[in-house]
Amino acid sequence: MAASRVNEIADELVGVLKGIAHNLDPNQWLTTPANVRRGSLVVGDLTAYERPRLAVQVLSWTSTPLSAGRHDCKLRVGVHVLVDGDEAAEVNLNECVSDVVKAVVENESLNGKVTDIQPTEYVPQSEAMERVGLGIATVVLDAMFVWEHTAP
Repeated sequence: MAASRVNEIADELVGVLKGIAHNLDPNQWLTTPANVRRGSLVVGDLTAYERPRLAVQVLSWTSTPLSAGRHDCKLRVGVHVLVDGDEAAEVNLNECVSDVVKAVVENESLNGKVTDIQPTEYVPQSEAMERVGLGIATVVLDAMFVWEHTAP
């Protein structure tokens, strides 16, 4: 079923992003995310003590039939980034986003789960940043994969 494939891909992306925080070479990354999980940012994330925080959320899924039982699919995923909102918020946000992009580009098949995944958009949430006093942005990633099924 397509939904289970979508969940597998999102879970694999979470695993890849957790590698930023667990990498033993501190010179390889600009930041160390305190938390990486599935879902959107929630109120608890805004008041949480440890930041930066990353939240992986499925935004959309499209499918183009190729032949019986085969579809070319595109999965759009948002990686929501939350950092402290001090005077260095923009710098911290850009560094964390850079780490997300680097992690994805270095594993563009998500360990074989997709044909390709690429960052396509970076959206700083300026209005939300002013309202809550934190650095908030979303990195949009597009993943391409072939879905094969046997159901009619």
